[in-house]
Amino acid sequence: MSDFEFEAQQSTASSQPARAGSLLRLAFSPFRALYRAILRATREDATHLAAYLAFTGLLALFPFLIALAALAGKLGTAASATQAVQALFTFLPEDVAKTLAPAVRQVLSSGGKTNLLTIGLLVTLYSAANGIAALRVALNRAYGAVEHRNFILVNLIHFGFVVLGAVAVIGVSFAVILGPQLWDWLVKPYAPKSWSRSLWDVARYGAGTLLVFAALVFMHWSLPARRLKIRLVLPGSILTTFGWIISASLFSLFLRNLGNYNVTYGSLGSIVVVLVFFYASAALLLIGAHFNVALFKIEPSSPPHRQPNLALGAITELSRRALRSIFRSTMTMDRQTKHTAFAGRLVIIGFGSIGQGVLPLILRHIDIAADRITIVTAEDKGASVAAEHGVAFMQEPVTRENFRDLLSPMLAEGDFLLNLSVDVSSLALIEFAQERGALYLDTCIEPWAGGYTDTSLSASARSNYGLREQALALKAKFPGGPTAVLTHGANPGHVSHLVKQGLLDIAAAVGEKAAPPNSREGWAALARKLGVKVIHIAERDSQKANIPKAIGEFVNTWSVDGFVGEGCQPAELGWGTHERHFPDDGARHDFGAGAAIYLKRPGASVRIRTWTPMEGPFHGFLITHSEAISLADYLTVEEGGKAVYRPTTHYAYHPSDDAVLSVHELAGKNWQMQERKRLMMDEIISGYDELGVLLAGHAKGAYWLGSHLDIHAARELAPHNSATTLQVTSAVLAGIVWAMENPSRGVVEPEEMDYQRCLDVAGVYWGPRVGVFTDWTPLQDRAVLFEEDLDAADPWQFKNIRVI
Repeated sequence: MSDFEFEAQQSTASSQPARAGSLLRLAFSPFRALYRAILRATREDATHLAAYLAFTGLLALFPFLIALAALAGKLGTAASATQAVQALFTFLPEDVAKTLAPAVRQVLSSGGKTNLLTIGLLVTLYSAANGIAALRVALNRAYGAVEHRNFILVNLIHFGFVVLGAVAVIGVSFAVILGPQLWDWLVKPYAPKSWSRSLWDVARYGAGTLLVFAALVFMHWSLPARRLKIRLVLPGSILTTFGWIISASLFSLFLRNLGNYNVTYGSLGSIVVVLVFFYASAALLLIGAHFNVALFKIEPSSPPHRQPNLALGAITELSRRALRSIFRSTMTMDRQTKHTAFAGRLVIIGFGSIGQGVLPLILRHIDIAADRITIVTAEDKGASVAAEHGVAFMQEPVTRENFRDLLSPMLAEGDFLLNLSVDVSSLALIEFAQERGALYLDTCIEPWAGGYTDTSLSASARSNYGLREQALALKAKFPGGPTAVLTHGANPGHVSHLVKQGLLDIAAAVGEKAAPPNSREGWAALARKLGVKVIHIAERDSQKANIPKAIGEFVNTWSVDGFVGEGCQPAELGWGTHERHFPDDGARHDFGAGAAIYLKRPGASVRIRTWTPMEGPFHGFLITHSEAISLADYLTVEEGGKAVYRPTTHYAYHPSDDAVLSVHELAGKNWQMQERKRLMMDEIISGYDELGVLLAGHAKGAYWLGSHLDIHAARELAPHNSATTLQVTSAVLAGIVWAMENPSRGVVEPEEMDYQRCLDVAGVYWGPRVGVFTDWTPLQDRAVLFEEDLDAADPWQFKNIRVI
């Protein structure tokens, strides 16, 4: 046997178990989808929406029948319409039909006298349309659709459904009349007499089943605020149709043998029976929608260039517009609020995209004179922005050799040093500010130029973990000194406050009564009690410019130097106590808190799986960020000096598409920077930055909380900002305000600050704060094309999250 034949046989043999496994997964996929659909329906409040549908459906039934009778009367088919409705009642459980039949007959007999052109009928149509409105809201929720159609169109759809339903019933009435005649003419003469009745029942019930199925398909396809392909709504419609038939039979059996509602509800028992049946029917309809979503993995949608409005689902479009106007007016007032006054001087080191974006926010929200602010920067970029606001602008690089002489005349006790630079040592400036009695804030812990890639230092020493440990040493050196806020931008910084809010949201969702803890130990205990295993800082930047990236150019929506610097650092993550598989290229630090590990490769070369509501699942870069370390450390629970609980925490970043191309080019050049750099600002024409925290592994699966901010909204909210920079600059503003309000707290990290105060200050610039539960896990759709080495017992192992 040749080597080729031997290898071919080996390949065929090894592929047989894979094919068998794939076939097995395919066979069980509908059952897995049904299980996920039930879980998803529970999380998305389908039980409450079903009750809402049952109630509004019952209220809408009789106005619909009046409209039906009026239309049938005009067409001269009133008697046949009544007969058709009575025929439809044969598909209902007996007790339900008995309760509804007398009232329906009375309505149909008197409703035919209603004039089609009267105001009364219009009111009746509107009442019937409310049932359709409730169904539309429920299906939008199930399919993750954001209602973007205007008030007039939505109500025309509601009215259209009522009229179409009436026309359909009239059409059925002709079938009721002609059906038996056609049967007697075409089938009965040729069928055995003993079979004739049975065949008629099969045909009658089969036609009814097809009618219900067709109505369900049409509702799923046309009512939600997103147009799905017919094939995507068929499985859920089939599930609901047969589920309804089975449930109706079981309901009848239950009422005949076990149910006695009159004992509990007295004379109202028959009405309760009808409501319970309507409730079960509505629940089956919603489960069908969630089944479609789970089976085909339909992701939430959003209309282009509009913010998702997730808080106002059941309100009419007109009310929603009014509330949106009120919200915008409130936000406008909030954007003029002076949060605090500051009498000292403010020195800003570095004036790139973040500096230019935060300056107008500082002048808008802090009572400080423009002539009390000085900008010191290495480049002339932003000089026009400084001049626009009447702020002093000094072009002078801050170096290891000159920083004391340069900054001493500008800083004294009670002043503020805002460090927004790159390649300027945060540690040196913190110590200098402490000595001068000045407040301080930065957005990351920077080394002097070249520190991130200094190969004379170990990977551990040049990591964010190492820099953080040095900064914490200053905390012990200057206890109770002037407040120095470490790493307070969007992330690191604001995301730590989102994590706290996210823990409270999850606690409320699972019925855990939890007041906001007031200590580090309290927050850690809450995270442990909820069972949070993983925290992703999950970000997807989709902003696009009208100038494409060129070869030999690095393009980004924020600091190019800052992104490249952290991308070339070792990949770092807080290491959870639930982890069972230590990475082959991983390493532990031999000093400090021990809450994190690092990988022996640049963060921009490591990809991981994560999820956001708008993008759905995606691969992001495992970029090192200090919040991955500080959050893991802050939420650690120790017993007897040993960590017994800690979540795995890391940043998962998908930058703009042009930035991704830039990273690939950078990596291909062995991490040597391109000759040209370009910061995308005014040339951005579309896109959004979706930034939030994904807390996973708890009883509700995973929960994402964060911001969905598009470029158009960002420009409307504040000048000199993109969607990305505004999330950072507003968080910087919140940190400055908190430091000014708490001037003697020494060196602090974001987790030690008042999370609610910071959320309130920055929140007006973050767009809608979106909280979404999801059943996504990193095992979703895995091992389909090829076999993978996975830990199926625990989806939230880093081994499953990392892309190999």
